[in-house]
Amino acid sequence: MNENIPEAVPACSVDLLQPDRTHISAWRDKSEFQHVYRQLFESGPEDSEAKEDALQWLNVWMVRHNKSVPVCVRCTATVLEAQLFDLRVQREDGDAANATEIKNIYAGAFTRFVNYITEETQTYQQHRKRTIAQHVRGIGIEPFLVELRHLCAHRSVSIAIDVFRRSAQYCMDWLKVSYWQRELATMQPVTYGTLHRAKRTPLSDEFCSVLRTYDVATAGLLRTCTNVEQTRSYLTGPEYEALQAEETRRGTDDLRVIAQHLLAQFVRNQRTIAHNLTGVRKVCDAVMSNCRYLMQDPERYRQGHWGKIHSAFFRALAETGCLQELFERLLAVAESDTEDEQKRSMASFWLVMIGTGFQLLKEFKKYCRTLHSQRLVLFRELVGGKTKRKLVAERLAQEWYRRKLKKAAPQQLILGLTVDCPWHLRLDRRQLKTHLSAINKHTQKVLPILFTLVEPPLTAAHQQHLCTMIEIYADSWRSAGGSMPNYEQLLASKTYAVQDLLERLGRARATKKCGLWSQEPDEWLDWDEYPLGITRREGLCKA
Repeated sequence: MNENIPEAVPACSVDLLQPDRTHISAWRDKSEFQHVYRQLFESGPEDSEAKEDALQWLNVWMVRHNKSVPVCVRCTATVLEAQLFDLRVQREDGDAANATEIKNIYAGAFTRFVNYITEETQTYQQHRKRTIAQHVRGIGIEPFLVELRHLCAHRSVSIAIDVFRRSAQYCMDWLKVSYWQRELATMQPVTYGTLHRAKRTPLSDEFCSVLRTYDVATAGLLRTCTNVEQTRSYLTGPEYEALQAEETRRGTDDLRVIAQHLLAQFVRNQRTIAHNLTGVRKVCDAVMSNCRYLMQDPERYRQGHWGKIHSAFFRALAETGCLQELFERLLAVAESDTEDEQKRSMASFWLVMIGTGFQLLKEFKKYCRTLHSQRLVLFRELVGGKTKRKLVAERLAQEWYRRKLKKAAPQQLILGLTVDCPWHLRLDRRQLKTHLSAINKHTQKVLPILFTLVEPPLTAAHQQHLCTMIEIYADSWRSAGGSMPNYEQLLASKTYAVQDLLERLGRARATKKCGLWSQEPDEWLDWDEYPLGITRREGLCKA
């Protein structure tokens, strides 16, 4: 048996993460990981309190990530647990300690240690059949540990306890060099600005060019331009040249026709790209970086006919799942304190537009279920490319939206045309709670809309309660002046009670029906102060 660990430990690939990527860890941040490292390797060998604290943290990490926790963390916890048991028994029993029990604990720990390590390497090297000894030698562990594991499985009692103790220390030294120090040297904290996603190959220039030209054409429609020539005054040189090229290609200068052709080309290209999560993220990257007017014009044209112009574009994004990803990105921008105010205001506008679009889609589908089946168009008919059926669906949807919204109908996005439209906004209560905790003036308007879309649905009373609390929160911000405070700080500084709700609502009481009788508000008498059975005079006398 080697008593000394090797001076140079071979590079270990166990739990090795890909560089330049953001990984979700079981520890909150680097300082938490560093704290456990110090407790494990910088405390004295007899400092059981520090090691007990480290073991508790390791157990917390294993609960947080379950099977996804790094193998070396499980190995560290296994060996450390055996060492702590040995220390505890020695302190309590001294020389009379039960050596057999300690040996059995160490034997189980070494067996699990080797199994964890070899299972991890075999998972990624299934095509190479090797022995356990070859596996551990390849990651820098001495073969004696495999022999010790075999002995533990048969006759652990015959092995000297000192062999177990030195082997346990060898395992901890190997874990320190091969995993803990390596992770500390490469780990970096993550913020919204430094978040790394999987590296994605850039989209083709043709796809981005179509998206930019569509954005330019629709910007002209928003400014009530009807042909290419009328857009010259506000476009840059390259933008106007791109529109002229489309005019030549399509044989018309009608902006609406050009925008429709560009949208059809975008839809075809998008379907070939957004067939998985990576493709969806590529499309969202392209939309946010190439649609300059779409992202800037809400500041000047908030009452523009956004729905009439862009409904088909957003339906195309929803069809491939890109609209969900885009909504989440806009919400992250609106919640981020590091983003520019103009970008956050833009994100807030589109969050309300998309959220309201999903809200109205939900109501439209309910309305469609009340109609005769012959009036309805199914989603598969639209996918099949039946133009006449699509026109029928569009007329039905536009008729309902005009009746529902009246003059505001052209401003609102129509995100679905059929009763069985398959897409909706995916949002659960856990996510809603997170967004409530990050509330600010840019997300204040969209949260009441999300209350109606969350799954499982909230009751009407619960929605009203949350909306009223948001209004109280906004009023406290306005009365104080300045920027909106952090939601958590506000809750820590003030506890809201029923009295706050009553003050906010002005103690207004609606007429309440009780059979044949109705309860009317009495400005001279407060029934909270004078219950039934006590006259006003008696109440005043008692006071």
